[in-house]
Amino acid sequence: FVAALPFLRLRCAALLAWVALWLVLMPPLVASLAAIWPMPPQANWWWLLPSEFLREQWLSGHYPVALWLVYLLLGLALQRSGAITRWAEATSSGKLWRVSGPWVLLGAAMAISGYAAYRLVQTKLPEVWNQGGAAVWGIEPHSGSGFELLYSGGLALLFVAIMLPLLQRLWHVRGVQPLLAVLAGAGQLSLSLYFTHVLIAGPLEALAEHYFNGSSVQFGWQLCLLLFAGLWAQQRQARGLPAQGPLERWQAQVVHRTNQVTQT
Repeated sequence: FVAALPFLRLRCAALLAWVALWLVLMPPLVASLAAIWPMPPQANWWWLLPSEFLREQWLSGHYPVALWLVYLLLGLALQRSGAITRWAEATSSGKLWRVSGPWVLLGAAMAISGYAAYRLVQTKLPEVWNQGGAAVWGIEPHSGSGFELLYSGGLALLFVAIMLPLLQRLWHVRGVQPLLAVLAGAGQLSLSLYFTHVLIAGPLEALAEHYFNGSSVQFGWQLCLLLFAGLWAQQRQARGLPAQGPLERWQAQVVHRTNQVTQT
């Protein structure tokens, strides 16, 4: 979020230009920087060393800022384009399929383009693939390549554009609404929910691996956390209380103050 501050005043077209530039230039640059800035032998203690902490957060982690900032810029561009507002208006009018259609096509085009480019380099240009490998040309999750960012971003957009109108239809199906209401409640505090997940994921996964030897326990606690958050939000809403979590309330305050600054 801090890295996105310089981009907050940009309009939709400028943001999309930055997204395209980021997809082309940043993945090979990050791969090159990571190669000349190797991790120390005691990799488990990287967070104790400021330089290695910055390397992990910006270049080589699962969510490196230098790469994943492109998703934040794309989200800003969608907001600037008015697409999110049109989605909200279509939700109330029951015409969500019409608004989601172009985004389904865009998401599919992005995903297909990323996968096709990856397969082209891997099968038809082996000498190019050997020079960069999966870090530059792959589409595996968190590989950090431009193709992976395009492929993953397209799949995410495709999933959202399909699920929104589908869930709008399912909302009126008897027996399905209570389940969707719990998920909608959890969505009211998604940032707090994910932050809690990040804090406890490491210790719980280590315990599950040591004592239970399975990822089923990991999925189990995530499901319990989701259900607890959804039911908590539902109860808050039923009593007329705000259902947002602490981080959502803090985020709303930051967004309000940022809007005041950018409008002056």
